[in-house]
Amino acid sequence: MALDWIKKNIAGFGGNPEQITVGGESAGDKPLDGNTTFDPITEWSIGDIGTVVAEESVDFGGTYVLYAKGNAQISTDFDQHSYITNQSYDASTSTLTAVINIIQNTIGLMLSFRNTSGYGLQDIVLLQSGHDLTSKSNITNLLLAHLSRFSLICFMDWISTNGNA
Repeated sequence: MALDWIKKNIAGFGGNPEQITVGGESAGDKPLDGNTTFDPITEWSIGDIGTVVAEESVDFGGTYVLYAKGNAQISTDFDQHSYITNQSYDASTSTLTAVINIIQNTIGLMLSFRNTSGYGLQDIVLLQSGHDLTSKSNITNLLLAHLSRFSLICFMDWISTNGNA
């Protein structure tokens, strides 16, 4: 039933209904940090976290703005290719903001969030320069070009890939 819907509608997203990949593998559904503490009910991180944002894909060079609820010290794991500026925390709204600067021709991004408190960070948003939380659409031409290579985008959590229950 879901595959029928995909075949019928995928062309509207730029995909080819004759080239649909039904399965695959990924790194899993959780942040890639062995030291992360997880909430036993939601199974999401409630402390410090490190995660892969992008790996071995298109040029991610540029400036991005990060928004999150909660506070943490942000760092990048590709220090020679990216750096953080203008990090600030507004205690009255519990909002963390920062600018992530990525040098041109960088094809990956890993972020670490350390010295978190309470339930760690929530509602993390990373937007390309020129977009903000009030934008009607945050889908960029770069993202559309990248996604056009695929016939199907699989939301791995929803289909229990890699044993996710």
